[in-house]
Amino acid sequence: MLKARCEVMSGLERTQNAVILNGTRIDNDAVIATGARMVRSISEMEILTGVAANRIGVRFQKSKSQ
Repeated sequence: MLKARCEVMSGLERTQNAVILNGTRIDNDAVIATGARMVRSISEMEILTGVAANRIGVRFQKSKSQ
């Protein structure tokens, strides 16, 4: 059985007891809440919680000047 690597980009906020499964990609500045189980890749600045983790919001809003 092949095991894929987990790829974690910069700025990750991971809280206590969060589980990140092999083969997932966590993009820049994502937040994984306490006890969350990451079973899929997540996009930049997403906030996820739960088992299997679901998106509950976005960490920062991009300003119009960017």
